[in-house]
Amino acid sequence: MISQNNVEVLSKEEKDEILRNAYSSFQHGVDHFSKFADGENNIKFAIIHIFNTIELLMKAYLGSINLHLLILKIDDDYNSTKPTADISVLLKRMKNFSSVNFNQQLQDQIEELRKSRNDIEHKRFIIKDDTKILLLLCEIINGLVVFSKNYLNQDICTDLITGTKKKFDSARIKIDPNFADKIKRMEEFKNDGYSLTDCPYCLNTSVPYKKESIAKCFICESDVYIHKCELCSNLFVFHDGYPGHCGLCEDYPTDEEVELLTSNDNSTESWDSLAKENY
Repeated sequence: MISQNNVEVLSKEEKDEILRNAYSSFQHGVDHFSKFADGENNIKFAIIHIFNTIELLMKAYLGSINLHLLILKIDDDYNSTKPTADISVLLKRMKNFSSVNFNQQLQDQIEELRKSRNDIEHKRFIIKDDTKILLLLCEIINGLVVFSKNYLNQDICTDLITGTKKKFDSARIKIDPNFADKIKRMEEFKNDGYSLTDCPYCLNTSVPYKKESIAKCFICESDVYIHKCELCSNLFVFHDGYPGHCGLCEDYPTDEEVELLTSNDNSTESWDSLAKENY
């Protein structure tokens, strides 16, 4: 067990360097992913770069908690030359030493990607089902975007990399018929007078709404609460029981409004009174 007196963390400069490398790997990974139709080498390079992105983002996060979480023998004195923990160990430490809790499905997907990456490096990798591996990459790439935003406060698609999200979505439409159908339906809703806002869970611009209501994200199917600003009547997303602010008048809710809207009894009554968007 890590001693409370034995806390060393990444410096800001060290963390920024890791994140720059992660962004670079992510960009290369999505670039190769988007060119999947040009040959299986693009799929192989996408696997290598996206897996490297996973490792780097996890190291940036865990290293900000304690550098000992990055080395194989957690109780050893920290030294950058010590053997580092592999991805399976890092995943366990994310669960045990942080607020991050990847669901089992995502852990299984990362493990499957790890095996593919290892096979590529040992020249044993043969693509038997490119659709399966491409769908796997879709899920993991989207998971990395959400993780980066929620736990590193970084938008991996826009901070340093222009057009990456557009490339990813364009390729995903070709790969995933279910995703393509959802995008088509969203366009139909826009043509029918609905507005689209960002989903606070999957970060896609995929929540159609017309009024204060309980809307549903087309991509991840989460319920999203659309709140009306008391001052200007602008509609905006109310996330995790805590109101954000109106993007038009920058009105922040008062402490009394926050208490009313986030208390269990009142929030339940308030949200139960909202109509669900009828899709």
